[in-house]
Amino acid sequence: MVFREPQLNAWYRVADGRVVPLNEEARASVGAGGTGLARYQRLVHQRYADKMPGSRYDERGYAGGYDTGAERARVAADARTADSGPTDTVPVAAGVGAAALAVAGVAGGLVRRRRLTGR
Repeated sequence: MVFREPQLNAWYRVADGRVVPLNEEARASVGAGGTGLARYQRLVHQRYADKMPGSRYDERGYAGGYDTGAERARVAADARTADSGPTDTVPVAAGVGAAALAVAGVAGGLVRRRRLTGR
């Protein structure tokens, strides 16, 4: 199975319980020889757990890795509450953290592989 960690543009392959780098960004992340799957999962958790849905990062509108305007909307709402003048609307869009997708993809791929191979 091959997968990508989009935040780093790192490409990996899972082989025999190891995460093996396929490009320079991946080598910088896990080393030239790769790392064990459990260690990679801990690394992903360490990097992205604070960006999961419901986290402060998500609540501020940064889910997906970019400012979606949620913080600006919150400031505008506070300003409207304090001022009875005309109101502006700021569209707010929230994305789902890419890290959740990466972790789910790796876990799902391993479960499927184990079912297919019996390991």
